[in-house]
Amino acid sequence: SSSLEMVLVDEKGGKMHATVRKQLIYMFDFKLEEGQIYEMSYFAVFPQSGFYRTTLHPYKLVFQIKTKARPSESSAISELGLSFNNLAEFCSHTHDYKFLVGK
Repeated sequence: SSSLEMVLVDEKGGKMHATVRKQLIYMFDFKLEEGQIYEMSYFAVFPQSGFYRTTLHPYKLVFQIKTKARPSESSAISELGLSFNNLAEFCSHTHDYKFLVGK
């Protein structure tokens, strides 16, 4: 794989795309578990661009060599980070819609 891609969810339900570049996957692949809660620090934030974006958020979080992801026990974050468009919303998108079907 060329990178590790994920969607992060905060305590308000906001979603942001995150990337671990190929060179750093070995540092985070086994430390991050889907559905778990982490406190993040020492990362970079860049404008989100391109087609097939996973979130509507204008920025993405990029893991760095100094990035820390510490497990947290917060109950304020929902385990379900998915939300879906209804059929009418899906059909209203143009052929060049830049996002995946869900929000």
